[in-house]
Amino acid sequence: MNVLPAMVGIKRISGNREGVAGAIATIFILLIVISFINLYLVGYVPVYMKSQEYSHMQELYGQFSSLQIQSYNLESGKWHYPLTTTLVLGTQGAAPFASPTQGQLSFSPSAFSMSISYPLGLPLAMPTCQHDFYENFTGTSSNKVGIHATFSPDKNNSFYSVQGSGPANSENPIYYVPQNSSVCYIINSSWVQSDDFDVFVGGNGGPVLNNFTLMVFLYGNNDIIDFTGQGSNQTIWYVSYGAYNQVFDGNNPCGFQFNGKNDKGYIQDYGAHDTAPFGWPQFQTVEQYDTVSGSLAAQVSNRYYTPQSVIYQGGGIILAQGGQSYFLNGPEIKAVNSSSSGASVTLNLVSLIGQNFSAAGNGPVSLSTSYFSNNSVVVGQYRGLNRINVLDLTIRSDYALAWASYLQHSLSSLQNVTEDPGIAFVGNGCIDMSGGGGPAPNPPPPGGGPSPPGGGSGGMHYVTWGAYSLTVSNNTVELTLFNIAFLSLEVGTLQTSVY
Repeated sequence: MNVLPAMVGIKRISGNREGVAGAIATIFILLIVISFINLYLVGYVPVYMKSQEYSHMQELYGQFSSLQIQSYNLESGKWHYPLTTTLVLGTQGAAPFASPTQGQLSFSPSAFSMSISYPLGLPLAMPTCQHDFYENFTGTSSNKVGIHATFSPDKNNSFYSVQGSGPANSENPIYYVPQNSSVCYIINSSWVQSDDFDVFVGGNGGPVLNNFTLMVFLYGNNDIIDFTGQGSNQTIWYVSYGAYNQVFDGNNPCGFQFNGKNDKGYIQDYGAHDTAPFGWPQFQTVEQYDTVSGSLAAQVSNRYYTPQSVIYQGGGIILAQGGQSYFLNGPEIKAVNSSSSGASVTLNLVSLIGQNFSAAGNGPVSLSTSYFSNNSVVVGQYRGLNRINVLDLTIRSDYALAWASYLQHSLSSLQNVTEDPGIAFVGNGCIDMSGGGGPAPNPPPPGGGPSPPGGGSGGMHYVTWGAYSLTVSNNTVELTLFNIAFLSLEVGTLQTSVY
């Protein structure tokens, strides 16, 4: 076998050492380039892009803050011409070999809603009285009067009264009323100071009253009144006119003691420093209702920084990420509580209306907002109107937990009664638990402030001024404010569009 040609070919190849060195150098250069690119893609690009995405989110926060400021200027009526806000949806200046981060802006008038309702005057329609009883006192400012009135069931199902005897300047009348009836009891002591009235609804050594409604109207100054009820399904309405009347005494801070089931007590105080002319009062519940709606959301699909959404709802800015959400800058919701002047609540909200729209990409989007309407309401005893007994606020939002947390923080000066699930109503100083029974709560400390722990699960619980109940279920927040002396509510509505 002739192998010489093959040997000669091998010798020629191995002899070309410059070619081999060049090939090896090229391989090493390629490895270095690949390592550099890999280091660039794995090390530099994520760090750079994370910084870019972070910077973009900070920029977006600032742009939403500008929108918030512009919205408040518009809704307050300071500006009456359209304003434009530029929102950048994605990152600018992406690194080589990296694509810019994309974002999406969407507006929906129905994605968020807040309804606010509150009655002026008594919270429920007054029942019709089947019979009236009157007590009229006259005398000097130093002539103190005491009354211990008892409403007792009559076996003949008729209405009549017996004027009982008592010490000087006191009376012990007995009013006989049928079971399942309703009575109006008018006490006029406008010219007598510092009187003490005790009203017994059933009991007081006699039989109990069931399914009975008593409406007491007190005209006087610096008077004290309290109620004791024995029987089931009793409803007590107490309406005070005059000045500086007290609805509790030293023994029972709420002035209500019930022992039956389904008993309720309602208090409406028209007193404070206001006076009302004597005469039969006419009551009509006036329901005020306002709505806030519209949600503007920018969703940024960050790949290196945390994916986040910035949302503008109700006049506040929400940040959402990883299933959590909180307010970056909330709407103006605040409460101030004072033992002398009462609870003051301010709500300054913004509603957005317009057509649904959405835009995607990484460039700027121009958003136009213009003034549409403004509803401003001021209610309070120092403005000649009634205080707010109950204000209900319902929020429906995908970010309900953010709203609940913000509301709880904003209302921290009020008393949280969410832990009392049986709450039915708060009047001037008391919370009706609608359960009846249980010992009375501890009296309030001197100078006002929340009552110390005490009392059973039923009966009346004491609240000096202002309380709230807050619950969250799914995407709904239910807030109820009780016994508010002064309310400032402003809802501005803006027209929104994108171009």
